[in-house]
Amino acid sequence: MLQYRANFWMGLFGYVVVEIAVAYILWRSVYSDNPAQTMAGYTFSGLMFYYVTASIVDRLVRGGDFSIVGMEIYDGTLTRYLLYPVSILRFKYLQFIAYYVVVVVQIVPIFLVYWFFTGSDPFAQLTAINLLLFFVVTLLSGTFYFLAVACIDLVGFWAENVWSLSVMLKISTKLLGGLTLPLAFFPELAQRVMFWLPFRFLAAYPAELLTGKQSLEHLGLDFVVLVFWLLVTAGVFRVVWRRGISQYTGVGI
Repeated sequence: MLQYRANFWMGLFGYVVVEIAVAYILWRSVYSDNPAQTMAGYTFSGLMFYYVTASIVDRLVRGGDFSIVGMEIYDGTLTRYLLYPVSILRFKYLQFIAYYVVVVVQIVPIFLVYWFFTGSDPFAQLTAINLLLFFVVTLLSGTFYFLAVACIDLVGFWAENVWSLSVMLKISTKLLGGLTLPLAFFPELAQRVMFWLPFRFLAAYPAELLTGKQSLEHLGLDFVVLVFWLLVTAGVFRVVWRRGISQYTGVGI
């Protein structure tokens, strides 16, 4: 039991520390001449807090990055789930929700550590509305990412391995979602294009909600964009699932 608890916390801090360490080394050199200067609306300390928050959001929405149905298709264990009284998608989604709740619990100690080392209150700009919106957006965007991974996994009905596609999705969403680089540093044209894409909701948008930098001026439109892509992804999954399951043989490896 102790080793599972140790793995639980080491996985948390190891992931976040590595993300923040890389960002710190990179941006420290950029801000070296004047740490108080502002770039794209961020001071050095503000940018570091953004990366802390974005790393937490990344853990929330990705749900552990586990396979949804890809491995089950590959080894033939999908047959077992087809016999269950609940669909495999619902079963896996409940696993995602459980992981989401666990990460929510982990948020508090991360910010306490940040507060201890920096001396700045991470919740100084946080309002109750922003906090509520943060959880709503991360849950919806996490559902979108869950379905996106599931859609890629369904390629396993026709291809032997979909691992490379999953890696491509992970890397592209980290870049376009604002985890690798805040979206404010992208060219204006790219920002306009990404406004209509779902990827900003995977890191940048929730992180800016929590830090108080996200304007609520276009809140209604933001939710329309997010829900639209969520429904599109759900529709794609449903269509591809029906076609794939019709030729599934259950043989596996």
